[in-house]
Amino acid sequence: MKRWIAVLTTGLAMSMSADAEDDFDRGYALAGEKGCFDCHALGHDYVGPSFRSLAERYRHDPEARARLPSVIEAGSRGHWGERFHMWPQVHLTHEQIQRLVDWVLMQ
Repeated sequence: MKRWIAVLTTGLAMSMSADAEDDFDRGYALAGEKGCFDCHALGHDYVGPSFRSLAERYRHDPEARARLPSVIEAGSRGHWGERFHMWPQVHLTHEQIQRLVDWVLMQ
């Protein structure tokens, strides 16, 4: 019985890991397709803050998943000082924006 529990637990962990990896890959591909890397990089500030910096700031904010889509859609100024200004991203659907938010927060 213990052996079956160990096998099931290992299988579940591997499945969850594969799903997270697939979600990351899909988010990364979408960010590339929609031009997010024109201003953002993964690990260092570029024109805008890095995706890792965004994740660190918002990862533990329980309202971030609900609030960040409107920031992306409407654009932002002043969230990261006056240096960074993001134009409204009106070419993205709500589903794409939510996928990008989820992807950023998993960094």
